[in-house]
Amino acid sequence: MPLKRLLCAICALLFLLIAGCGVAASSPPQTSSPAAGAPAGEAPSETAGPAVPDVSEAYFLVFEHLLTVDPGLNADIRYLALDLSSVLAEDQEALIRRFEDFCAEKGFTLLLDTFAGLSEKGYIVNDAFEDGLFFRFEDEQHTEDTLVTRAMKWRAGDGADGAAYTVTLKENTWEITETAGAWIS
Repeated sequence: MPLKRLLCAICALLFLLIAGCGVAASSPPQTSSPAAGAPAGEAPSETAGPAVPDVSEAYFLVFEHLLTVDPGLNADIRYLALDLSSVLAEDQEALIRRFEDFCAEKGFTLLLDTFAGLSEKGYIVNDAFEDGLFFRFEDEQHTEDTLVTRAMKWRAGDGADGAAYTVTLKENTWEITETAGAWIS
Protein backbone atom coordinates (compact mmCIF):
# COMPACT_ATOMS: atom_id res chain seq x y z
CA MET A 1 0.00 0.00 0.00
CA PRO A 2 2.81 2.53 0.75
CA LEU A 3 4.25 1.84 -2.73
CA LYS A 4 0.89 2.75 -4.28
CA ARG A 5 0.85 6.06 -2.38
CA LEU A 6 4.42 6.78 -3.44
CA LEU A 7 3.54 6.12 -7.09
CA CYS A 8 0.51 8.41 -6.81
CA ALA A 9 2.67 11.16 -5.31
CA ILE A 10 5.25 10.76 -8.09
CA CYS A 11 2.51 10.90 -10.74
CA ALA A 12 1.11 14.05 -9.15
CA LEU A 13 4.54 15.72 -9.17
CA LEU A 14 5.12 14.69 -12.79
CA PHE A 15 1.72 16.10 -13.71
CA LEU A 16 2.68 19.44 -12.16
CA LEU A 17 5.97 19.37 -14.07
CA ILE A 18 4.21 18.47 -17.33
CA ALA A 19 1.66 21.24 -16.90
CA GLY A 20 4.42 23.80 -17.47
CA CYS A 21 5.97 22.09 -20.53
CA GLY A 22 5.40 23.53 -23.97
CA VAL A 23 3.99 26.80 -22.64
CA ALA A 24 6.99 29.00 -23.34
CA ALA A 25 10.14 28.30 -25.26
CA SER A 26 13.34 28.65 -23.31
CA SER A 27 16.51 30.10 -24.72
CA PRO A 28 18.56 27.79 -26.95
CA PRO A 29 20.87 25.49 -25.00
CA GLN A 30 24.53 26.38 -24.99
CA THR A 31 27.05 23.75 -25.97
CA SER A 32 29.87 25.44 -24.15
CA SER A 33 30.27 27.94 -21.38
CA PRO A 34 32.97 30.28 -20.10
CA ALA A 35 35.66 28.69 -18.00
CA ALA A 36 34.92 28.43 -14.31
CA GLY A 37 36.00 31.51 -12.45
CA ALA A 38 35.67 33.96 -15.35
CA PRO A 39 33.58 36.93 -14.26
CA ALA A 40 30.28 37.42 -16.04
CA GLY A 41 30.68 39.33 -19.27
CA GLU A 42 34.42 38.63 -19.53
CA ALA A 43 36.10 36.14 -21.81
CA PRO A 44 37.73 33.14 -20.15
CA SER A 45 41.47 33.25 -19.75
CA GLU A 46 43.59 31.83 -22.54
CA THR A 47 45.02 29.20 -20.19
CA ALA A 48 41.60 27.66 -19.60
CA GLY A 49 40.78 24.67 -21.79
CA PRO A 50 37.61 24.40 -23.84
CA ALA A 51 34.41 23.74 -21.92
CA VAL A 52 33.18 20.17 -22.01
CA PRO A 53 29.90 19.81 -23.91
CA ASP A 54 26.93 18.95 -21.75
CA VAL A 55 25.83 15.30 -21.70
CA SER A 56 22.40 16.45 -22.91
CA GLU A 57 24.05 16.59 -26.35
CA ALA A 58 24.76 12.86 -26.12
CA TYR A 59 21.11 12.03 -25.37
CA PHE A 60 19.93 14.36 -28.11
CA LEU A 61 22.21 12.62 -30.65
CA VAL A 62 20.54 9.31 -29.78
CA PHE A 63 17.11 10.95 -30.09
CA GLU A 64 18.00 12.39 -33.51
CA HIS A 65 19.21 8.98 -34.66
CA LEU A 66 15.98 7.32 -33.53
CA LEU A 67 13.99 9.90 -35.48
CA THR A 68 15.70 8.73 -38.69
CA VAL A 69 14.82 5.07 -38.07
CA ASP A 70 11.39 4.19 -39.47
CA PRO A 71 10.47 7.86 -40.11
CA GLY A 72 6.89 6.91 -40.95
CA LEU A 73 6.26 6.67 -37.20
CA ASN A 74 6.99 10.39 -36.90
CA ALA A 75 4.08 11.53 -39.10
CA ASP A 76 1.23 13.67 -37.74
CA ILE A 77 2.36 13.90 -34.14
CA ARG A 78 1.38 16.60 -31.68
CA TYR A 79 3.09 15.22 -28.58
CA LEU A 80 6.62 14.15 -27.84
CA ALA A 81 6.74 12.13 -24.63
CA LEU A 82 10.01 11.60 -22.81
CA ASP A 83 10.66 9.10 -20.01
CA LEU A 84 13.73 10.13 -18.04
CA SER A 85 13.07 7.86 -15.06
CA SER A 86 16.10 5.67 -15.86
CA VAL A 87 18.49 8.47 -16.85
CA LEU A 88 21.63 8.60 -14.70
CA ALA A 89 22.67 12.16 -15.59
CA GLU A 90 22.45 14.40 -12.55
CA ASP A 91 21.50 17.53 -14.50
CA GLN A 92 18.35 16.56 -16.35
CA GLU A 93 17.28 20.21 -16.64
CA ALA A 94 19.67 20.82 -19.56
CA LEU A 95 18.24 17.78 -21.33
CA ILE A 96 14.67 18.91 -20.70
CA ARG A 97 15.48 22.41 -22.01
CA ARG A 98 16.95 20.91 -25.17
CA PHE A 99 13.74 18.93 -25.78
CA GLU A 100 11.56 21.93 -24.91
CA ASP A 101 13.40 23.95 -27.54
CA PHE A 102 13.03 21.18 -30.12
CA CYS A 103 9.29 20.88 -29.39
CA ALA A 104 8.80 24.66 -29.57
CA GLU A 105 10.55 24.72 -32.95
CA LYS A 106 8.44 21.84 -34.31
CA GLY A 107 5.14 22.88 -32.70
CA PHE A 108 4.95 19.79 -30.43
CA THR A 109 3.91 19.60 -26.80
CA LEU A 110 6.51 17.95 -24.58
CA LEU A 111 5.23 15.42 -22.05
CA LEU A 112 7.59 14.19 -19.33
CA ASP A 113 6.13 10.91 -18.13
CA THR A 114 6.43 7.15 -18.09
CA PHE A 115 4.51 4.79 -20.35
CA ALA A 116 2.22 3.90 -17.44
CA GLY A 117 1.63 7.58 -16.65
CA LEU A 118 0.74 8.38 -20.26
CA SER A 119 -1.66 5.42 -20.32
CA GLU A 120 -3.32 6.54 -17.07
CA LYS A 121 -3.77 10.05 -18.47
CA GLY A 122 -5.36 8.75 -21.67
CA TYR A 123 -2.57 9.64 -24.12
CA ILE A 124 -1.90 5.97 -24.87
CA VAL A 125 -5.08 4.02 -25.63
CA ASN A 126 -5.44 0.47 -26.98
CA ASP A 127 -1.68 0.02 -27.22
CA ALA A 128 -1.23 3.12 -29.42
CA PHE A 129 -0.10 6.74 -29.03
CA GLU A 130 -2.23 8.07 -31.89
CA ASP A 131 -0.88 11.63 -31.94
CA GLY A 132 2.51 11.30 -30.32
CA LEU A 133 5.83 9.55 -29.95
CA PHE A 134 7.20 8.09 -26.74
CA PHE A 135 10.97 8.02 -26.12
CA ARG A 136 12.66 6.19 -23.27
CA PHE A 137 16.31 6.12 -22.20
CA GLU A 138 17.52 3.31 -19.92
CA ASP A 139 21.08 4.18 -18.94
CA GLU A 140 23.57 1.40 -18.32
CA GLN A 141 26.62 3.64 -17.82
CA HIS A 142 27.27 7.35 -17.54
CA THR A 143 30.74 8.74 -17.02
CA GLU A 144 32.36 12.07 -17.82
CA ASP A 145 33.10 10.98 -21.39
CA THR A 146 30.81 8.00 -22.11
CA LEU A 147 27.09 7.32 -22.16
CA VAL A 148 25.75 3.81 -22.68
CA THR A 149 21.97 3.75 -22.92
CA ARG A 150 19.22 1.58 -24.32
CA ALA A 151 16.85 3.93 -26.10
CA MET A 152 13.56 3.41 -27.85
CA LYS A 153 10.96 5.26 -29.91
CA TRP A 154 7.39 3.97 -29.58
CA ARG A 155 4.14 4.86 -31.31
CA ALA A 156 2.22 1.58 -31.08
CA GLY A 157 2.67 -2.11 -30.35
CA ASP A 158 3.55 -2.65 -33.99
CA GLY A 159 5.38 0.67 -34.44
CA ALA A 160 8.52 0.98 -32.37
CA ASP A 161 12.28 0.75 -32.63
CA GLY A 162 15.34 0.98 -30.45
CA ALA A 163 18.90 -0.07 -29.77
CA ALA A 164 21.73 0.08 -27.27
CA TYR A 165 23.87 3.16 -27.93
CA THR A 166 27.37 4.04 -26.83
CA VAL A 167 28.04 7.77 -27.11
CA THR A 168 31.58 8.96 -26.48
CA LEU A 169 33.10 12.39 -25.98
CA LYS A 170 35.97 12.71 -28.47
CA GLU A 171 37.88 15.92 -29.08
CA ASN A 172 35.23 17.89 -27.18
CA THR A 173 32.36 16.51 -29.32
CA TRP A 174 29.85 13.80 -28.46
CA GLU A 175 29.45 11.12 -31.11
CA ILE A 176 27.67 7.78 -31.35
CA THR A 177 30.49 5.24 -31.46
CA GLU A 178 28.44 2.04 -31.29
CA THR A 179 24.90 0.90 -31.91
CA ALA A 180 24.04 -2.66 -30.91
CA GLY A 181 20.96 -4.85 -30.74
CA ALA A 182 18.84 -2.66 -33.00
CA TRP A 183 15.21 -3.75 -33.25
CA ILE A 184 12.06 -2.68 -35.05
CA SER A 185 8.50 -3.85 -34.41
